[in-house]
Amino acid sequence: MSKKTAILFFLIISIITILYSYVKVNVNCYLPIAISVCVELVAYYFVNRIVKSSLLNFSVLFITLVFFFHFGQLLLLAFFQDMIELFEFRIVVSFFTDEQSCYAFRVMNIAFVSVALGTLLPSANYKQRRHKYNSIDYYSLSKKIILLTFPIKIAIDIYTVYLSFTVGFVQASYWLQKFPNFIRSYGNISMVGIGLLIVALANKPQQQKKVFVSVLLYLAVLMLSGWRSENVAYLTAFAYLYLSTRPHIKLKNIVIYAVVGYFVLCFVQVVGDMREASVRSVGGYSNMLSSVLFGGGVVFLDSLRELGNTGYTAECVLVNWLNHYDPSWGKSYVLGLSAIFPNITGLAGQLAESASFATQLQKHNMILAGYYNIGGSVLGEFFFNFGIFGGVIFAFFIGKLIGWFSDNSRKSLISGQYYFLFFAIPVMFATLYWVRDSFGHLIRDVVWGILLCIVIVNTSKKSKMETIQ
Repeated sequence: MSKKTAILFFLIISIITILYSYVKVNVNCYLPIAISVCVELVAYYFVNRIVKSSLLNFSVLFITLVFFFHFGQLLLLAFFQDMIELFEFRIVVSFFTDEQSCYAFRVMNIAFVSVALGTLLPSANYKQRRHKYNSIDYYSLSKKIILLTFPIKIAIDIYTVYLSFTVGFVQASYWLQKFPNFIRSYGNISMVGIGLLIVALANKPQQQKKVFVSVLLYLAVLMLSGWRSENVAYLTAFAYLYLSTRPHIKLKNIVIYAVVGYFVLCFVQVVGDMREASVRSVGGYSNMLSSVLFGGGVVFLDSLRELGNTGYTAECVLVNWLNHYDPSWGKSYVLGLSAIFPNITGLAGQLAESASFATQLQKHNMILAGYYNIGGSVLGEFFFNFGIFGGVIFAFFIGKLIGWFSDNSRKSLISGQYYFLFFAIPVMFATLYWVRDSFGHLIRDVVWGILLCIVIVNTSKKSKMETIQ
């Protein structure tokens, strides 16, 4: 099957499944929609393997996260009706009528297909037009980035964990939100250095493994503070970079990765449960982890429930916001750019916060009363800015951009020409986090991460650059 034929196949399958999702089923109205999105995901994996020659690429990672974060609760409602009573009071989409929820899931499904289709289309190659970096010591540069920025991050992280265990997640969250964003973003740049270090150690597998495992343990400790989403995005990106530099993945390693993934899933779920229960002791975490691991086998289902909360945000936009207000026509993206500037006077922070569509939903009482822990949604933000039709079109172009980014990141990893990764790694973190957040909350780390990396590259004595005419 040729690449063009494969893309056409995905389009046809998607059209058929979207039409099928509108079939009326008296017993369970969610079932046709759930079958549709599952078939589309499997078809996407199949076509992506043909078009991109590999399933291990950033596009697959992004689409998979969009799927589970937006349709996790749909899968519960469709396929696990007998177990709904275990999660009934915590399934947020059930705060709408079945008719409203099905309508929202169908619209999200169309946007999901649009994004996926965009990632499959051919992409132009990235070209280093001004400079050719022939002899950059990426290992040394990564260490330099870490040494310049990580002390700030670890100081912030230690104090945040301390507050979480002493006064609780809410107070720790409040302190972190009031902390100067510029300083926090500067510290987060260390994550770019760590990602580059993992890649730079590709020819030293034992050292690479030690660094990767150490980073995973560090992120696990940070999650104990209750901050999961950001650290899960880091973890996912690091895992992608690590696996992308491995020449061959053996069957036993796949089994090991699957087991580790299960434990990570359990751990993330426990962190969420402990945060809700306001548990502040190591013993409390340990007891809850044991109960999750060995107490009922519903970890995956509860994770679907937890991840699927993102779908609630998108549903609030589709069912509530667009029935009362016009689309903002890009306002959240334009105002979100203000987050780039240091919040010295407080004005930048106010603009960035007002740009958050999740904040607007809360401000205008578009969410369930008392449900304050609402996150963002990449699909919901599309609809908030451009309505349903415009959101679907915009989703396609975002998918096209992600496809370009994914293709060139993979080429950079395979070729060993890592300069593109100075741009790619900050975007990886932000894009993965964007799945359940908003544009204004991630743009700062992207811009400052890229700028600092460029400065370090161009000022490094060990970097040799050759200007191309």
